[in-house]
Amino acid sequence: MPKVLKYLLLALAGLVALLVLAAIIVAATFNPNDYKPTLIQLVQDKTQRTLSIPGDIKLTFFPRIGADLGKVAISERQNARVFASAEHAQVAVALLPVFSKQFIIDQILVDGLVVNLHRYKDHTTNYDDLLPKGDGNAQPSTATSTPEEAHAVQFDVGGISLTNASLGLTDEAKNSTLAVSKLNLRTGPIAQGKKSNFELSAEVKGDKPSLALTVNAKSNFTLDLAQQRHVFDGFSASLKGAAADIPQLQMTLSAPSFELSPQSLKAPALALEATITQGTRSTTAKLGGALTGDLSAQRFELSNLSLEAALPNPAGGTLAISAKGKASVNLPHEAVQASLSGKLDGMRVEAQVGLTRFSPPAYSFDMALDDLDADRYMAKSTPAAKTGPTPTKASGSSAAPESPAPESPFDLSALQSLDARGTLKVASFKFANIRTSNVRLELHAANGKVNINPMTASLYGGSLAGSLSASASKTPHFAAQQTLRNINIGPLLKDALDKNPVDGKGDVTIDISTAGATVSQLKRAINGTARLALQDGAINGINLAATIRNAKAKIGMLQGQPAPQQGAASTQEKTDFTELSGSFKIANGVAHNDDLSAKTPLLRIGGNGDINLGEDRLDYTVKATVVSTLQGQGGPELQQLKGLTVPVKLSGPFNAIRWEIDFGNLVGDLVKGKVEAEVQKQVDTQKGQIEQQLKDQLKGLFGK
Repeated sequence: MPKVLKYLLLALAGLVALLVLAAIIVAATFNPNDYKPTLIQLVQDKTQRTLSIPGDIKLTFFPRIGADLGKVAISERQNARVFASAEHAQVAVALLPVFSKQFIIDQILVDGLVVNLHRYKDHTTNYDDLLPKGDGNAQPSTATSTPEEAHAVQFDVGGISLTNASLGLTDEAKNSTLAVSKLNLRTGPIAQGKKSNFELSAEVKGDKPSLALTVNAKSNFTLDLAQQRHVFDGFSASLKGAAADIPQLQMTLSAPSFELSPQSLKAPALALEATITQGTRSTTAKLGGALTGDLSAQRFELSNLSLEAALPNPAGGTLAISAKGKASVNLPHEAVQASLSGKLDGMRVEAQVGLTRFSPPAYSFDMALDDLDADRYMAKSTPAAKTGPTPTKASGSSAAPESPAPESPFDLSALQSLDARGTLKVASFKFANIRTSNVRLELHAANGKVNINPMTASLYGGSLAGSLSASASKTPHFAAQQTLRNINIGPLLKDALDKNPVDGKGDVTIDISTAGATVSQLKRAINGTARLALQDGAINGINLAATIRNAKAKIGMLQGQPAPQQGAASTQEKTDFTELSGSFKIANGVAHNDDLSAKTPLLRIGGNGDINLGEDRLDYTVKATVVSTLQGQGGPELQQLKGLTVPVKLSGPFNAIRWEIDFGNLVGDLVKGKVEAEVQKQVDTQKGQIEQQLKDQLKGLFGK
């Protein structure tokens, strides 16, 4: 036995010596650079690309046979432009396994790799010739290996190290660029059926959409080259940076396992977590589901989708979202579609949302909500801070009135790039304290303009139909065309303005437009028309019948020019009407009316004047005429004034409107009426006397 061991050791030593001797002979007699022209010509013939190895090829030996190529580059097909280059490339092959028909690449080292990918306007690329040819739907062979095949040469890679690599993609079709830099990849041993691992890091920058991201990924993997089926487990990836309009983005993706083949991707359980930060506000989201993909068609499906998110509420706090559904992605068509069902801040939501274009993004949606209170999400206005105590009034001087805080201009910049089209349905909706139901609207936003048309809703016992539009131009423009039918206008005005100057049921139509960067500018720039027609209501704040009765008492005491009867509008007083109608022409924020018509049991009311929307002021004259047939309450007292028109002036700011009777015109009309009545009385008396004289003369003429 010792002799056998001795002979084995001697044989092994002899083998090693023989290998060393062979290496010395090869090193002394073999120069790999002699084959460079042949290698360059071979690449040219096979690919029509030019291979460049400017330095000398260096050999390495035991325990690895390898080649150090130094700097290397290859051109585009039939073009001198560089397609890819590397500062340093080295390949080493393990020597001993060669004798057992195992060809093991011990390691591949590449440093400073640069790859330039180009997509032209006709959608061809500078790497089309490198892509595999043939039927993309071909299935991997399931034939079993023969014993001879089982003993075929085995190809293994001991590891890959890629350092400081970069990849650039220029897309002429989309006029965009994408750059991957500082790309580092390290793998463990790569062999058929053996578990290994990899780690990757890189920086990604792009312009459409704007990207500036740091990416990291790692996973275990097992390759099945025969079946072209590869399994990954413990996969995790993260990215951090800025993307599109998101200044701060953090995202992690994990999968316990997934399966990859040339044609498909299957991931039974994916988990995505993201945090989006914009200023002081953050949005967090968790997304899960099962992913399947057709890699040849670049189409992906996400089933069993679950979403949990927390969004910032403009009014403060956060909004919680929970939903389930499914999603699909079609990369060639730049399309994403998702069907979701869940809750948004406690509201039931059914939604179909998607992207119809990636860059610039174009959104689509079809959403239905059960109860939306938009006022809960409106940012609260902050009162202007006082800069100091109110100065005391100095002797002989007057204190200047305190200037109002400057208004913040509208920020419609988000509309400049918004491209969206969709439908929104809300069962119950509240906005600006106005309550509606059965809301349905269609929105189309593009090129800095937003149109909502049609827009329908039920409100205050009636209905609304019309359209809205906005334009994010240098000076924002807005327009509204609305028809409200059979509405109870009193409750509507009370909810909207916290006051109801008019009650009644009827129709209101508006067709207005305006422009401006602040609310004040918008109010002063309103132009258009409006009309209302109401029934069975009341004008609140003044009792015209009582006012006329007061006027009657004053008229009875007239001695020269009387002091005018006046007062402040009162919410307890009102003038009932059976009909009220009027139209308005609005120019530069001033609404003019000259066809007011209202009917009450005692009065017929007309009027004309202006409503200054920009200054929140009223300058209007109501003319109340006592009807000739007085059947209403208080009618008998006004019998003396039937047919008389009493002018009442309404003026002042909206929150402090005052009224006064125009006694000058009233007395003039009254005197005129009395004179006309006295003349008529004299005419009637003279007429009677003449008639009697004529009768007497006729009697004398005929002797009777």
